Amino acid sequence: MKRVAAKSTGDRNVKFTKRNLDALSPPLTGKQVYYSDSLTRYLQLSIGRAGTKTFVFYKTGGMDSKKAQTWKVSLYDR
Repeated sequence: MKRVAAKSTGDRNVKFTKRNLDALSPPLTGKQVYYSDSLTRYLQLSIGRAGTKTFVFYKTGGMDSKKAQTWKVSLYDR
């Protein structure tokens, strides 16, 4: 599978499989890029400029807060 870089927000919804995650590349500009899992709600993969891939749990809003909350879950290990 060829390497893919997100061009817009619409390109950042991916089915999280080993093959698809391995194909994702670091951002060309900016500090990091986030990809959302197409099957698991709130699960994202953050890819830093150096290529480090980290799973995060991302949720916006809620009963007490209107701001986004992010929790680091795990590093992606190839």
